[in-house]
Amino acid sequence: MSGQPDVCEINFMCSLKRSLTACLLAILFTFTAAIAPAQAANRPYRGSVPWSILLCKFSNSPDSDKTPAYYRNMFIQTGTGGLNDYWQSVSYNGLNLDGSVVKGVIQA
Repeated sequence: MSGQPDVCEINFMCSLKRSLTACLLAILFTFTAAIAPAQAANRPYRGSVPWSILLCKFSNSPDSDKTPAYYRNMFIQTGTGGLNDYWQSVSYNGLNLDGSVVKGVIQA
């Protein structure tokens, strides 16, 4: 004997490896199928998530030249490259800020 595995040993090892791989994949798919519906039901952020954006001006800070419309465009309006566009993009259109409002400047 040369110490080399013969053809039967190699075929057996290949068959065993394929069988173990198939069993592991079957277990993985079964586990994934069992938990996937539960995870989908736990996704709370779908649809519209309205925000209230409060603009503040502190007594020791200079006046801003930005209007509430500027912040509305930056946060709420779609198509401006703002926060609403960002959330729609990263959530594959699953989340938006529709219904959000920008409240006028509050003196603090």
